[in-house]
Amino acid sequence: MTVPHYRQSIAGCLPAAIGGYGLGDAVLDRTLAATTDGLAWLRKHHADRSLPILRIAEDTADIGEAKTALALLA
Repeated sequence: MTVPHYRQSIAGCLPAAIGGYGLGDAVLDRTLAATTDGLAWLRKHHADRSLPILRIAEDTADIGEAKTALALLA
């Protein structure tokens, strides 16, 4: 497995950080459960490369052309 380039943290939204108005375990669990199908769909399309935008951060084929264009403009 590769190391993720992005990490999301909700620590500042939890009761430990902001008290009683924080996102409680029950709400968090229900919300995460509701994302299961969508996450599976995204993982499938990422794995089979059928939704190219999910791989855009990995695409480096145009870096050389971009550097050449930058050199001309700078």
